[in-house]
Amino acid sequence: MSQILNLIFIKGATLSTLFVIVARTPVIITQNGEPKVVVQDVESDRKLLLLLKLISQGVLDAEVGHMVEHDSLFDRLEKKLLIEFIRVRCRF
Repeated sequence: MSQILNLIFIKGATLSTLFVIVARTPVIITQNGEPKVVVQDVESDRKLLLLLKLISQGVLDAEVGHMVEHDSLFDRLEKKLLIEFIRVRCRF
């Protein structure tokens, strides 16, 4: 959930106050009641960009036909997990 702050509050706030506010959740800054800017911490921004990159790559893969049937995917995952489980239990 975002917080909404007006520009007058931002002008009067100290930098440390703004860091505390932004660290918790994205902040929407308004001017005359209209949203103008969204401020968020760097880590949240990085996570959002990574998510957008993954979605974009998934769309590109689907467009060129790089897809796997549902059952096939789960069969492959089960085999990999079983092999890893055996490797860890038997310490190969």
